[in-house]
Amino acid sequence: MEQRPRGCAAAAAAVAAALLLVLLGARAQGGTRSPRCDCAGDFHKKIGLFCCRGCPAGHYLKAPCTEPCGNSTCLLCPQDTFLAWENHHNSECARCQACDEQASQVALENCSAVADTRCGCKPGWFVECQVSQCVSSSPFYCQPCLDCGALHRHARLLCSRRDTDCGTCLPGFYEHGNGCVSCPTVLGPGAPGWPCGPPPAWGHADLHIPPLLASQAPGYCR
Repeated sequence: MEQRPRGCAAAAAAVAAALLLVLLGARAQGGTRSPRCDCAGDFHKKIGLFCCRGCPAGHYLKAPCTEPCGNSTCLLCPQDTFLAWENHHNSECARCQACDEQASQVALENCSAVADTRCGCKPGWFVECQVSQCVSSSPFYCQPCLDCGALHRHARLLCSRRDTDCGTCLPGFYEHGNGCVSCPTVLGPGAPGWPCGPPPAWGHADLHIPPLLASQAPGYCR
């Protein structure tokens, strides 16, 4: 019977021993395919050979831990980037959004390492969504609030979007058609009548308003 050289036999034995050690090591670690970690708390994730703790908000994962249940190497997010999640394993920070100046947006809160820029509208403007199903992340543009005073009307809301949001006419004006018209201040021969109800006592004691005209007055100026 032919015998193998001693060198070959020794090499084969060494390979077998190495394979056995690898199998035992994998079993000791719980197997590389197991997604669960036997670490205290729920903030660890299998990265490479070990279960590692995640990074805090405002930091990104630079390198995983080098021991079971160890801490990962985490670095602060660079300027103009952020990560808002705690105990994460992201290797990159998200870029901060820029408010759309073409849509008249302004930054209500600047971007930080832990939060994105919060865009909105400046005082006196309101948000107009560009989609029908509007949510906080929907694209939008800013529209100026309606100046009810310019329409000679009271403002009912902090920001009126259309003229129907405005209230009644201001003092000295009365409703006529779809707008507010200034009350006449001078009465005399040939005047078209008093359109704001009975006139106050302005020294015209001899002024007489026909009952029919008074009943048809479209409004009353207070």
